[in-house]
Amino acid sequence: NEFKITQHLTKCKATRRPFKCVKEDGCHALYFEWASGITLKEWMKSFHKLEGHKTNAEDCSCIDYNNAVRLAWSISKGLAEIHDSGVVHNNIIPDNIIVKVNEKNGDFSIKFIGFSLASFSEEHHNAPDQIENDLLALGKVFFELFSGINPPKGDDQTTGGPKNNPSDQNLRSTFRSMVPPCLSSLVYNLIQKRGGRFHYHSVKEVDQDLYVILTDPTYFMLNTNKSPGESDGQLRLLTNKLYGRSHHMAKLTNAYDKLSKRGGGSEMIIISGSSGAGKSALLQHFKASVVGRECYFLCCRFQQLQQTEPLSAIISAFSCLCNDIISKDAETLHLTRKAVKEVLGTEGEVLANLIPNFHKIVGVSTVANSRVGGMNAQNRLIFAFKLFVRAISKPTQPLLLFLDDMQWADSMSLELITSLITDNENNSLLLIGTHRDNEVSEAHPLSNYLRGIETKCPCIKLRVDYLDRKHINELISDTLGMPLLQTESLTNAVYRKTSGNVMFVLQFLRSLVDEGLLYFSFDCNTWQWDLTSIVSKSIVDDAIDLMSRKISNLPNDAQVALKFLACLGSLSEELKLCLITQKSYNCSHKEDTAFFRCHNNCYSYKHLIEWLDFAVSEGLVNYVASNYEFSHDQILLAAISLIPKNERGAWHLQIGNQILASNKETASDKVQFMAVSQLNRGAASITNRLQRIELAWLNASLGGKCVSSAVYPLAASYFESGVSLLDDTCWEDHYDLCLKLYVPSAEAHYCNGDFEKMERILNVIFQRARCFADKHNAYFTLVNARVAQGKLHEAIRVGLFVLSELGESFPSSPDESDIAADYSKTKNLLKTKTDTEILALHPMKDENKIAAMQLMSSLILCTGLAKNKFLSLLAFRMVQLSLCHGICNNSTIGFSIFGVLLSGSFNDIKGAYHFGQLSLQLLKRLQANECVARLHTLVFTCINVWVEPHRRSLEPLKQSIQIGMRSGDIQYALICAQQYCIHSYQCGEELSAVEKNMREYGIQIKVYKQEVVWEKTLPFRQVALNLMGKSVNPMELTGEAMNQDLFLGNALEKKNTTLVFVIYHNCSWIAYFFGNYELSSHMAQKGQEIVEKSCSSSFLVANHAFVDGLSMLALARKTGEDKWKQSSKRPIEKMKKWAMYAPSNFEHKFHLLEAESAFLMGENIIASRNYDAAIRKAGEHGFIQEQALAHERAGIFYWAQCNATLASHHYGQAHDLYLKWGAKGKADHLRIHCPL
Repeated sequence: NEFKITQHLTKCKATRRPFKCVKEDGCHALYFEWASGITLKEWMKSFHKLEGHKTNAEDCSCIDYNNAVRLAWSISKGLAEIHDSGVVHNNIIPDNIIVKVNEKNGDFSIKFIGFSLASFSEEHHNAPDQIENDLLALGKVFFELFSGINPPKGDDQTTGGPKNNPSDQNLRSTFRSMVPPCLSSLVYNLIQKRGGRFHYHSVKEVDQDLYVILTDPTYFMLNTNKSPGESDGQLRLLTNKLYGRSHHMAKLTNAYDKLSKRGGGSEMIIISGSSGAGKSALLQHFKASVVGRECYFLCCRFQQLQQTEPLSAIISAFSCLCNDIISKDAETLHLTRKAVKEVLGTEGEVLANLIPNFHKIVGVSTVANSRVGGMNAQNRLIFAFKLFVRAISKPTQPLLLFLDDMQWADSMSLELITSLITDNENNSLLLIGTHRDNEVSEAHPLSNYLRGIETKCPCIKLRVDYLDRKHINELISDTLGMPLLQTESLTNAVYRKTSGNVMFVLQFLRSLVDEGLLYFSFDCNTWQWDLTSIVSKSIVDDAIDLMSRKISNLPNDAQVALKFLACLGSLSEELKLCLITQKSYNCSHKEDTAFFRCHNNCYSYKHLIEWLDFAVSEGLVNYVASNYEFSHDQILLAAISLIPKNERGAWHLQIGNQILASNKETASDKVQFMAVSQLNRGAASITNRLQRIELAWLNASLGGKCVSSAVYPLAASYFESGVSLLDDTCWEDHYDLCLKLYVPSAEAHYCNGDFEKMERILNVIFQRARCFADKHNAYFTLVNARVAQGKLHEAIRVGLFVLSELGESFPSSPDESDIAADYSKTKNLLKTKTDTEILALHPMKDENKIAAMQLMSSLILCTGLAKNKFLSLLAFRMVQLSLCHGICNNSTIGFSIFGVLLSGSFNDIKGAYHFGQLSLQLLKRLQANECVARLHTLVFTCINVWVEPHRRSLEPLKQSIQIGMRSGDIQYALICAQQYCIHSYQCGEELSAVEKNMREYGIQIKVYKQEVVWEKTLPFRQVALNLMGKSVNPMELTGEAMNQDLFLGNALEKKNTTLVFVIYHNCSWIAYFFGNYELSSHMAQKGQEIVEKSCSSSFLVANHAFVDGLSMLALARKTGEDKWKQSSKRPIEKMKKWAMYAPSNFEHKFHLLEAESAFLMGENIIASRNYDAAIRKAGEHGFIQEQALAHERAGIFYWAQCNATLASHHYGQAHDLYLKWGAKGKADHLRIHCPL
């Protein structure tokens, strides 16, 4: 055959002339003319040894590559001559090419040998395929010629050669880095198919491109600064350029600059738009623009497939933030660690249990002083996040919180985000979030959260639309490295297909290259396209469909790798892959390791990583900071869509089981969470009952761990998954498992506010649990839920039933005799022990008694709000149990409530103060931080005010706010905030500061949805605003804070007597301040009716008696009616009694009432003496507002005595003190109505 072929090629200069073919010793022998020179293999070895294997295009010598290209051109011309003669070589390798160099001019002469496999092209109906084989072989020869390394081994033309083997992708990357781009493109156009066909159809086309390169080798092989795509035949996307978004970038930059300049605070920017519009790209470009500045980044991308894993995205983002902090230099890390420790204190443990690497910031994890559960634990977790953000952010180093795809955020993540951005103690926080507006309606949960945030912090809204035709043309022009005018025709076609959807445009361009409809021509040194075919292409409306088609055209192994990654999620940490492949995390990901099996395909870790790297090169996956993630969620969904629905479960099960199997001995929590997450997604495919039970146990275990970390939404999802695996007989066969799933599941749903699911689960527990001991935690959840729902009487009913089951029975309808009897019993027990003995009592050990104490502590709030007689009986029982069975943390609440009752119901101020102090000492001994806020509310609001200076309550209440927030007792922490504001007002603190605190704490109270607490502060804030002159009608509580008529109407409708009293009280005071004594007395009387029906012992009661007496004395002097004079005696007597116990709080009030009474009676000397005493005592104890009021009343008195000098003095002093207090409105009123 070879003799026949070479005879046919006798006239061809690129072949040897054959002489004869003989048969010797049974074998054929061929005689050829001698061809001087060396094989191409030898020439390449010598050439690359001499040139030292250049490592990149910039180091490559033009002269060296000029020689190589000239040789390649000679080879291509020789092969073209052979093909023109009707012969296909079929065995083109470096050993079959003889090279001879002309020493005079350096030209090459080429001889092809080895024609044993050659054939005549006209003999084959598939001649074009035979020619393509020669072209493919020629490409591999050129690969080795230009680089000196062996070419790719892939030779399956149906898949485009080198795409078959992931190792070939490494060769491709190496090759591109070694040779000029034009040569790289030429070689891969020879050896790689696009759109099912090769770029070159004949060797003459190769010959022409090589000639073009040789015409200007300096330009083609040395100019590395050409525009992307200009002459290398590759699509180059300018990732550092943003199209059509200059306005948006300016808004983002301006917001960042303003935040830095104003020295702190928070701001939110929301970017909306459709999928593929470029929201994420805008976010990333803005991040890149501020990378060099002093700031921290918290980047969180929510994922559609992880909505059932609450907080997972947030935790991952905070983990990356911790890594960023840890990577700082030693000094910066030391300062950050110090700041975090100072701010978080023991709350660091909460985050250390949740965020990987957080412990590296705070050092050794500390043990918290208190353990809390339920809603308090969740509140504590959120507050710990807030403290962490406060610690690391500062005006000189703000925290930028990037939240991508917020439409998929879970409810707890949204709660946390809201809490962070609305925190008025933030040092410097800028939140930038994106969401798809076509997927977020007004009723979408995200919309509700955003509306709430907008009322509490500055917010900027930006909309990102699809790019217009002009900017798409700029993108395509830059991508192809061509002038704008030349790309207009392509742009018009692409724009019609994509409507300017950026993601769609980029993927569409890639698909055109893959299909050969967009290609680089070396003849013209520019990109060209088949416009007719592009225009006729069917429009793909669905991006997922487009990406599915692209992935389907990839090699099978690449598809499997992408499906595998999609099962893990859009973000796959390298650790996950290491675990699945039984590989140590510390090893280089280029090393080989054990094998894992997935969907009947066997891969090594290296094999998987290589195919993921290949996906990165195809623009499908990003690899950033050891993380593989899909470049767009549409690509993830496309990869998932390629797994048949009936097979997806099997994929997830295989992955989950492999994770567990790989880590049997040392499975960490993180490993278990990853494994069970996968197993749950495939649970529907598990038919073996034992396996379902095993998975249910795993879910119960992880749900319990989530409860311990207070991540209740995630806990609920694990418990639900576990319950779904059970069958009807599990309560009989696996009773303990059912309890471990159902009971904490009810608590988790309660903490999430999902009362409907909670009710269903509780009903099952109450029906199927075998004994009360197994039900009592469920009953606790029910009581707490009823309180949260505002069903106080139902909570009390259930609570009393549970207490009876715990051995603590109460009368069904207690009357006064029951209360009196239990009071006597308690007093008698207390007589048997001294304070020292009570403080030394042993800890309570009986579990039922401890549970009863906990429940009674919860019911105390219900009975107090419901004005229920069980309040007294519960308090007495808590004291009795503590004395008889030992003390526990809730004993502090029992003794303090007992003290409150002594003060309010039994008029025993001294005894109340005694037990208040005892409860504080007990609190200190037990270190019961979770009880601090509740206890301080009781002691400093209802007990100490009757004995100690009122001002002493301010600091403990203020401290209790932080302690309560840290321990998770949000409700009482905010009650402390409320009382701190009210006490500040009552103590005469400067009004603008008081009003500011009320406003800021009010925002915080609303964030935590404590409406009842928030409402009580509003009348006091409006009074402050009226006194400051910031209302239209100073004698009506209507203005910025509230509307009096609406507010009072709602309170009366809801029968909220406490709020009604607060409104009446403040209406009375404001009317008195501005001289409307009739209105003041009317409101005071209405308030007094409520006080007489309650047992309240707060300072408000004394203040109300004060204004009640003042208004009645003013009316008595104005009208002369004796009824007012007689009625005023009662508040005067009360004030006299209170002044005996706490002169600092009540003595000046008593003197002012006595002065007004003496003025009425005409006892001027007594009146004058008492006015002076009232002024002096009020000043001594810091009640500036009442000192001013005493001066004003003294001015009125002396004016009535015709003593203008003293009247003028007192009026002037009153005016100055009102101004000092901040009551400009009242000072102006006094100046206008002063008779002088």
